[in-house]
Order: sequence, then structure tokens, then C-alpha cells
Amino acid sequence: MVESNPLISVIIPVYNVAKYVRCCIESVERQTYQPLEVILVDDGSTDDSVKICDELENEFDNITKENVPSSFNCVYARYTWL
Repeated sequence: MVESNPLISVIIPVYNVAKYVRCCIESVERQTYQPLEVILVDDGSTDDSVKICDELENEFDNITKENVPSSFNCVYARYTWL
């Protein structure tokens, strides 16, 4: 039997986007579809992106933040969680 509302995962790569990441996440959180999980993949940001992602992870129950060592490239960060 197929579940009527399967879990949808939204994977968001994050790299030095402190100016935009909160707006992006709030937009995803406003979606009406449930259940929804958000995975933030930080690729070694050097701005406040990490701090903002930590705050959002604490604010929303369905957000998980993953850190990728800065020695890895963005392709690794994007495709590890697919």
C-alpha cells in the first residue's frame, strides 16, 4: 500500500549565503505539503551562514544541518544526501 503523504526531503546546499538562507528556509517552511524534512548541507561557509543554519535547526523540528569539511568540494556536499 502506498503512503498517502510520503516524506519529501528538501536538500539545500549552503555556502556563504547568510544574506539569503533565512528567507530560503522560511519559504520552504511555508509550504503546505506535509511531511517535509529540510537538510541544510553547509560546504565550509566562512560567513554567518553556519550560525543562521544552527538557529534554524533549533527553531524548526524538521530541519537537520550537515557540515561538510571545507576540503571537500561542492559536488560532494550536494550529492552525498541524494
